[in-house]
Amino acid sequence: MAPEPVPIPAWLGLDVGTSAVKALLVDATGGGLASAREPLTLQTPEPLAAEQDAEAWWRAAVRATRRCLAA
Repeated sequence: MAPEPVPIPAWLGLDVGTSAVKALLVDATGGGLASAREPLTLQTPEPLAAEQDAEAWWRAAVRATRRCLAA
């Protein structure tokens, strides 16, 4: 039987930008444990206008978080 993993304190940061959601998992010393990036699409329905779907932010955040935690 495999030993149980030892839990360590960790913090997850998310950055929702115009081109991607980025996730970073760090330990108590600030050292990076894992990172992930999920691209976003920017819609430009007319000149000088830009839109993003909030549901797409959520889906990208979930995917990036899952990838960080899996690493």
